[in-house]
Amino acid sequence: MRKKYSLFLIILLLLNFGGANTQIILKKTDSYPKSEKDYYFRPAIDLAIEGDILYTVINFEHKILKLKLDGELRFDKLIGTPGQGPGDLTQPQSLSIWNGKIAVKDNFGFSFFSLDGVFLNKFRVFTANRNFLYLNNKIYYINPLPDKPFLIEVYDTQGKKLYDFGTKFIDLNFNLFRGMSPFSVESYVFYANLLSDGQLIYYLNQMFGRLIIFSLDGVLQKQIDLLPLFGGKGKKILRENEKMWIQEGLDLYVKSSFKPYYLFIDACLGGDKIYLFGSEWTPGKKERDEYIIIKCLDKKSLLPCGDYLIKRDKDERFMAFAVKEKEDKPSFYVSMQSSREYVIARYDYK
Repeated sequence: MRKKYSLFLIILLLLNFGGANTQIILKKTDSYPKSEKDYYFRPAIDLAIEGDILYTVINFEHKILKLKLDGELRFDKLIGTPGQGPGDLTQPQSLSIWNGKIAVKDNFGFSFFSLDGVFLNKFRVFTANRNFLYLNNKIYYINPLPDKPFLIEVYDTQGKKLYDFGTKFIDLNFNLFRGMSPFSVESYVFYANLLSDGQLIYYLNQMFGRLIIFSLDGVLQKQIDLLPLFGGKGKKILRENEKMWIQEGLDLYVKSSFKPYYLFIDACLGGDKIYLFGSEWTPGKKERDEYIIIKCLDKKSLLPCGDYLIKRDKDERFMAFAVKEKEDKPSFYVSMQSSREYVIARYDYK
């Protein structure tokens, strides 16, 4: 079972919720594509901003889409080509940018490009875990091996394993699962965003709401429970996840599909803030929530500092987001799907 969190930090969070009720309604101010003449794409499943450029992973097209942000969203170029050779991508899943280089995770490993799309090198590694962090010429990603207790593995850019750190915080009973491998079970339970501000590494677990902070060399600094941020909805999600993944398990031979619940679907660092893009689903409801909430935490104190709300059209489904701050005001770039098309939309408040 899960270990106890830092009680002191939880109490601080609870005591300060009363002063963090500011809710700002966001307005859609731009989107791409704008017309049939624009480059049309299929699902954009991960986004990252570097300067005035937005990079986004186009999974089904095996490419990275590069958009300019100076003014309106504008197409710039495509990075990568379908395949398995140098400079090729096969179903890319996520990207991370550091020191003028892009690292891309696809089905076969990691590829590295310049910001202009020039291929640099690649190495192979097989893991179902999508999210990773590229920092200081190292690749950090969540340990995919069920028989290993470490939470995060670290590799150099040539694919050599350097070290691992952190401890998995849930003891899973794989005998509760039929039709699902231990690798798949772990990939769901420990699915998380890995972020860094260059000083610390943040592990943000989406299913159970654990935020764990490490030094750059993997030494534990602190950990807190994000569950109180999400109120009654968060309690429902946690209750469903504990029932499904810890208490009862799943039998996919009897029930061929299931709906995983997440407290948030993506997380970003922006300036001195951590932003969490809330889930569209509340357990027990058949329809997605009308409003999507983006939670904001102060990076230093880890206290809540306001909410941002997006009113969701009935046919919209959100997949990923990125944040760009200007004069301490964030702009949110959100990948979404409607019944008509896939778009990347910009949300601001006036």
